[in-house]
Amino acid sequence: MSQTRQQRQNEYQKEVRSKLAEVRPSIQDIDQRLKTADYDHAGTLDETTLRQLAAFFLHGE
Repeated sequence: MSQTRQQRQNEYQKEVRSKLAEVRPSIQDIDQRLKTADYDHAGTLDETTLRQLAAFFLHGE
């Protein structure tokens, strides 16, 4: 009986990890967004870009 429980737990963990991998932003994606971000005249990121990056970090969107 514990074997079946362990199998279910392993399957659940695999499923969760695969879903996290789909959502989690990759370092390359973040780097690309920073390279293409709009900067204001002072050389800092504008508010819209900062909000987009924050959403990307938090939600992968």
